[in-house]
Amino acid sequence: MKSGITKVQKQTLDAIKHFIETEGHAPSFQDIADSFYTDYTTRGRAYKVVQDLKQRGHLTITEGKARSIAII
Repeated sequence: MKSGITKVQKQTLDAIKHFIETEGHAPSFQDIADSFYTDYTTRGRAYKVVQDLKQRGHLTITEGKARSIAII
């Protein structure tokens, strides 16, 4: 179920969208952290925000598969 998102979550979605559009595949957590769209710099923070977006219904992730983030 989709619900409202925070500023940080919006920045993260924008970073993921931009990466997919420019690179043609999903970003890694490090790619998200390195993005100029986000205000944080660690993979751990990127992972937490992506998991929150997944839980809110904005993303899907195939566990155990690299670069498997997809926007719904």
